[in-house]
Amino acid sequence: MLIARNIAHNTLYQTAGRIIGTALAFAAVVLMSRYLGTSRFGEFIIILSVVQFCGVVTDFGIHLITLQDIAKEGADKEKLISLNFTFRCLINCGIFIFFLIAVPFFPYSHTIKLGILMMSFSNFFLSLNLILVTIFQENLNTGRAAISEIVGRMMNLAGVFVVIWMKMGVLAMVLVSTLAFFLNLAFSVLLSRKFIRLRPCVDCAYFQKLAGRAWPIALSIIFTLIYFKTDTIILSLFHPPSEVGIYGIPYRILETLSTLPPLFVLLIMPHLARLYAKRDFKSLGNMVQNSFDTLAAIAAPFSAGAFMLGKPIIRLVAGESYDRAIPIFPILMLATSMIFLSSTFTHAILILEKQKMMLKYYIATALVTFTLYLLFIPRYSLWAASLLTFCSETLILYFSWMMVRRYAQFRLNISGLVKAVIAALFMSALLFPFRAFSLFFTLPFGAIVYLAALFTINPKMRAVAVRIIKTKNPSADECNEH
Repeated sequence: MLIARNIAHNTLYQTAGRIIGTALAFAAVVLMSRYLGTSRFGEFIIILSVVQFCGVVTDFGIHLITLQDIAKEGADKEKLISLNFTFRCLINCGIFIFFLIAVPFFPYSHTIKLGILMMSFSNFFLSLNLILVTIFQENLNTGRAAISEIVGRMMNLAGVFVVIWMKMGVLAMVLVSTLAFFLNLAFSVLLSRKFIRLRPCVDCAYFQKLAGRAWPIALSIIFTLIYFKTDTIILSLFHPPSEVGIYGIPYRILETLSTLPPLFVLLIMPHLARLYAKRDFKSLGNMVQNSFDTLAAIAAPFSAGAFMLGKPIIRLVAGESYDRAIPIFPILMLATSMIFLSSTFTHAILILEKQKMMLKYYIATALVTFTLYLLFIPRYSLWAASLLTFCSETLILYFSWMMVRRYAQFRLNISGLVKAVIAALFMSALLFPFRAFSLFFTLPFGAIVYLAALFTINPKMRAVAVRIIKTKNPSADECNEH
């Protein structure tokens, strides 16, 4: 009972920390986009995209392997953390050397090249921080990780205010972002001292074994990034930074919203694992179906609302200079909906231990999408990038659903999705006459209309909402009921 309570509390801390951190990060993006304008904000997005792509490609999922290793009975946690921390440092040094050699040949301006070199340190700090987060997760003390993340995000937002006040440029924004990641790491090191003492530790045999275990995770990450991130990079190669800046606003909204489904799905992952261990595919299927229905109910109003309120939302976030982002915003919100719908299936695949089987579908999606990016983005710019992003996310939804259907004997019922779409369309119809009104009226009005319509045509979802409000820590059985 004590362990369950600790898990519930840590889930709450982690979720709250992620939501607050994401809100602070998005506030910083809003300020930057308005201050820098489309061209300079586009330069910042190019710098961020290139560094994030290279950083995640070389992540190898080491923090996930670290978490598995230190959870084993009798494991020398301090030595394992130190070994993984050292290994990550060595990889990061290699990445920085790569940037030093390669960046001069990148087809970008001097400002962007220098910004990439500066922000490459943020990958260094972020990857090391992920290793330290495993300590907090293993000790059921994720509140400390949440604190360090929030402190870093607050530092970033405060730094953005200072840059704007001092009328500085893109490189100052890059420096602020990098310092924020450093502060996040520094707080994590400080807060982790209660559990371990980090020290340099080298074991070539262990490093070789670690690399061997990491390659399947690394491949899946690489091919996921190809269809998820290369649209911005290819856009930057064929179009001016202002075009990237315009695309960057709705895409950052997509990235912000796409952090929400994992927070929900991770809550049911332990229950799914227990049901799979028992080979109780009926209950597992019920939970997957319920999770799908819930995420569909959350995603539907985002897409419908984007079609009705895209113009005031984009103008509120970034201003009139980003008006060319208005028509592609609904398309990227449809892509966001696909991410919501596929999230349950992609996480269920991990429980079913079929991630290697899924790898071929990631590869196929990445290769097809990358080829289409190269063919169409040079000519059709924002439209090609947004439409192909939607298509790639739809493919992942289809493939992940197919895998769960095959290996969990799962039959998807789309009635919950259809009812959510009907409620969202009803909301759009009532919003249409008021679409020119202030968002402070249309957003709450739309939410009330949508929930009223959804609860009327889908009483099951109303029962779920009532249960969530009344129950602080629902059990697996309660999650299965609706």
